[in-house]
Amino acid sequence: MTHDKLSPKTIEKIIKMAKLYTDEKGLDKYADMDHILKFIGQIDQIDTTDVPPMEHPFSASQRLREDTVTEINQRDLLQSIALDRIEAGVYLVPQVIDGEK
Repeated sequence: MTHDKLSPKTIEKIIKMAKLYTDEKGLDKYADMDHILKFIGQIDQIDTTDVPPMEHPFSASQRLREDTVTEINQRDLLQSIALDRIEAGVYLVPQVIDGEK
């Protein structure tokens, strides 16, 4: 994979698609994307034909602890100090994702 150096217009398009924020002066800090894409191009050229896919990068299994209760249930106590933000036993929070497209 080879590519030409990224133009400022292409960088602006990538920034917009990735929903990053920058101003005109900040475009320079994204110019390093060109180096990243070159590195990805180098990785794409590696022959992985005989490399089996990994299920997990670590071969050792995780040591799991026994699933036991270690604290008492304080739900009612904790919710009693936020009664104006509780409905049907759950905390009410402001909407953070806009459902409109």
